[in-house]
Amino acid sequence: GGDYLLTSINQEDGGWGMGTFWTMIVDRKGRPVWALETPQERWTMFAQVAVTGDRILWDANSYWSDWDDGALSRVYRRYLDEEIDSISTPGLHHAFVQLPDGTLVWGSQDHGGYEALVEQPLGETEQTVLWSCWADWPDSGDCKSNGLFYSQERDTFLYSFYTNDSIVEVDHSTGQSLWWAGEVPDGFEFAEGSQQFNWQHGISYTDTGSILLSSRVYGSDAAALTTALVVTSQTTEAIEYTVDYDLGVLTEIWSYSPGVYAGTNGDTWRLANGNTLHTLGSAGHVFEVDPDGVIVWHLDMLSDHMMGRSHWLDDPYALLSPGSAG
Repeated sequence: GGDYLLTSINQEDGGWGMGTFWTMIVDRKGRPVWALETPQERWTMFAQVAVTGDRILWDANSYWSDWDDGALSRVYRRYLDEEIDSISTPGLHHAFVQLPDGTLVWGSQDHGGYEALVEQPLGETEQTVLWSCWADWPDSGDCKSNGLFYSQERDTFLYSFYTNDSIVEVDHSTGQSLWWAGEVPDGFEFAEGSQQFNWQHGISYTDTGSILLSSRVYGSDAAALTTALVVTSQTTEAIEYTVDYDLGVLTEIWSYSPGVYAGTNGDTWRLANGNTLHTLGSAGHVFEVDPDGVIVWHLDMLSDHMMGRSHWLDDPYALLSPGSAG
């Protein structure tokens, strides 16, 4: 999937908590080759390569550091060796995505009191509310998100919420809730024998149209790794589902348990080579496993440093500024 991992991490251990966050790149041996400190103890959890492929985006989230409903949150655009600019993203408290035209979209807690999905084209300063829990998702309750994925093929957003253990798919053009599943009433059901996700994070569509996410699972009998972080009665698994939109059913088709429990945060991606990249947020582990669940790469931060979204990079030098001598 690549030789370098772009991710973020809290310098302090202890899982979900205050500290100094870093955006960083490590190689396959776990050696840091680049790092950038987030100022003012703001939180960084969703670093990513921009759609242009030549720079990165990283978040400085004030929601959890200043408890200001994300009023001071920003997304920064930069080359590895040079900052480009930063964009005010009020209400940002967890995930954000970038659309093919560069537009930023994020879940906001500062647009009407409940969760709202907002977008802001590059070069503009005003946000447009695309969707909100209170107006477009009946009986969703006090909803707060922790995951967001844009499907260009479907022109929809997969949206994950930790406060109601549910996911919803939102149509980009109409703002309509197309379907949902989890604890919110009247949603899609889970097929017999399929486990229902719980405290899910890191939701995404795979290239085959299945849904992949990271979920808390109780009573797993997976073989535990030799680490003090293991809790044998709970693990955090990567789970894959197919979705029958006509029948309204999710069917589990694959899962992987590393035997590690992350109390919160996490991320999953299906790689181009068929492997799965699974970041176990507050446990400080990253696994790459093949379709048979065989570990092909494992990063252990040796403590419960909270990690954010992770991506493989082929060539970090492609992220240097055009005038760089590097």
